[in-house]
Amino acid sequence: MVSEERDIKIVEMELGDAEKKLNRLFGKRNEWNKKAEFSRNERNSLNGTRRKVIDEVKKLRDDRHKEITQLKIKSEEAVSGLRRERDRYNTMVKMHKRKRQNLKKTIDSQYEDRDKKPKKVDPIVEINMLTIEMQELELKFNTTAMKMSEETKTMDRIKEIRKKIQVLERLVPEHQKEEIELLREYSSSEDTRRDFDLAHHNVVDLSNRSQQVHETYIREKKKFDKKINSIWEEYQKKIDEKEKEIDHLKREADRRHKEHITMREKADHYHKRAVNFRDDVLVKRKERDKIRSEMSKLMDDHNRSVHDSLESEEKKKETEENAMDLLKAGKKITL
Repeated sequence: MVSEERDIKIVEMELGDAEKKLNRLFGKRNEWNKKAEFSRNERNSLNGTRRKVIDEVKKLRDDRHKEITQLKIKSEEAVSGLRRERDRYNTMVKMHKRKRQNLKKTIDSQYEDRDKKPKKVDPIVEINMLTIEMQELELKFNTTAMKMSEETKTMDRIKEIRKKIQVLERLVPEHQKEEIELLREYSSSEDTRRDFDLAHHNVVDLSNRSQQVHETYIREKKKFDKKINSIWEEYQKKIDEKEKEIDHLKREADRRHKEHITMREKADHYHKRAVNFRDDVLVKRKERDKIRSEMSKLMDDHNRSVHDSLESEEKKKETEENAMDLLKAGKKITL
């Protein structure tokens, strides 16, 4: 019995230590699980904020597109009259140029020797062709929804055409002078020459008027272009700031996600250790319960033995007392 009591104390002490270790393992698991949950909530919060900022950027882009489109419509309404007037002058220039060209041919036909010099490019013709191309590009830019890359490409081409026109315009006076001198040299018909001079005068006059209207058109167009660029840059600055915020939120969310994964791995590590160690604790609990059961059985047997012994002693004592009573009464004792 003393040996069993010593065994149960050792087992219970070992079991107590094991249960404390098991509780520590589960405590560590729960601690890392809480940290992992906190990192996960932080990550989800950051991702939610990032999605909101992305929606804000989309709204900024939509608002910018809407505002610029409205401004382009106003620009078109403001300059369309000037463009129509310029186009009317350009049409008249073409008509008088054709007339002048026909007169030039008539004058040339009067001479057997033709100008053998190589013909130079007519800067006025080039200017008109470039002007028509620029008008088409400006109309497309103002009335058609385009991607940013297409808008940039169109504006670059318009700027290139304007530079070419400026270069050609500087060649016009000299070219006109050369043409007049050449035609006057070969022309023998005063009537034809006067008609040619008149046609040329009309071409120059109408070209100047067209140029004046075009310059007014360009000034008005630049005013709207400046407003459009200002609006674009203002919105783009806000968008750039938002995109920086999005990048920062993404980096922070990724960092929190990595923390969450690391902490979950640590929690899983302690959980696996606790589950494996729990089997040892269960074995010790069964060993303790077995010893307790054996001790309980021994105690029950001992108690029954004592009880039976006491019961026998009481019966013996009772018999003796009865025999004494009979003797005192002078009666016969029967055994």
